[in-house]
Amino acid sequence: MELVYSFRNTKTSCVAENFNGFVQWLKDNNDNTLLFICNLMLPCLESIFMFRKGVRENNCVLIERARKIFRQIWYGRHHTKYMLIDSFGLCDRFLMPPEILNCLNKHESFSRSGRIDAHQGLDFILEEYNRNIKNHISGVANSIKWETVTKNYDTLEILTGNINSLLGRIEHTRQPRQIQEFKSERDIFRAELRKTKYLYPINERNIIGQELGNVLKSFDEI
Repeated sequence: MELVYSFRNTKTSCVAENFNGFVQWLKDNNDNTLLFICNLMLPCLESIFMFRKGVRENNCVLIERARKIFRQIWYGRHHTKYMLIDSFGLCDRFLMPPEILNCLNKHESFSRSGRIDAHQGLDFILEEYNRNIKNHISGVANSIKWETVTKNYDTLEILTGNINSLLGRIEHTRQPRQIQEFKSERDIFRAELRKTKYLYPINERNIIGQELGNVLKSFDEI
């Protein structure tokens, strides 16, 4: 929206005030800040939001599209660890029997609360279990304590719940998972962009006024 605001305030009279005019304005603009935002930041942000929505709604199509966008960064910037993870994941999916791949696509994430928009990846779910397990371990955790607690985890959870009920305690860790509302943070960020005129061409400084380095000024040549 702030790009549209900048477009309306800086476009020439010969540029149409519609989507095609906005795209043409971006193409004709030589401002390095706008080029950086449109060619790098927007695709990255799009893939992040796409991935989060895909995980929360257990949508394998959105998750894979987000991964596809990020592949350009992993391979373009030679992030070897992420390249290996991505390559092994693609090979696994290619070699899987169709019925297993089908099952995997239907269960990219899981909802412990039952809400269709509050799914989580297995790594986050396991981390929640690990945190609860640590609550039942006294002192320094070792392999014996860890094994004992994990084997009796369900029983310990029931006992803990019964004790808390008898004592009248509120068990905060069992409250439904909250999804943070980012509208206020978004509005604050937009106000800061407009106040600093960060999106006004020609601008070769970052949001706090520091001059952009040569790498960012010519990032499209990397």
